[in-house]
Amino acid sequence: MFDDIAILSGTANRMNYLTVRQQVLTENLANVDTPDYKARDLDQERFNRVLKSGISPRLDLARSSGQHIQAQYSASSFFPLKDDDFYEATISGNTVNSEETLMKLNQNAADYTMATRIYSKLHSFIGIAVSGR
Repeated sequence: MFDDIAILSGTANRMNYLTVRQQVLTENLANVDTPDYKARDLDQERFNRVLKSGISPRLDLARSSGQHIQAQYSASSFFPLKDDDFYEATISGNTVNSEETLMKLNQNAADYTMATRIYSKLHSFIGIAVSGR
């Protein structure tokens, strides 16, 4: 029912994007000392093109067995990774800048908080409109 409301589905898609981005940035931070590890981020432009195409990206469900039914779409097709921009690599070839990654994680968390607040408010407005109160 609510999937047909563009602003709600757009906000939900943004929350999905931010969730996946949080995972990618956290992986970068976890691999700060891994030799030859290349910092990664999500491709925002590709995500915007997917949204404009009218397809609603959904995160994959976790599968603990190969016999479980797979989701129709995969998150990786909607949230492609790209090498993150970096200023310099360490001697070991690692391109993760921990300070920059922490700043991105903070901004991502703030963006997610804002998206959840917007989604919650829109949901309550729809409830008021439906109930007439």
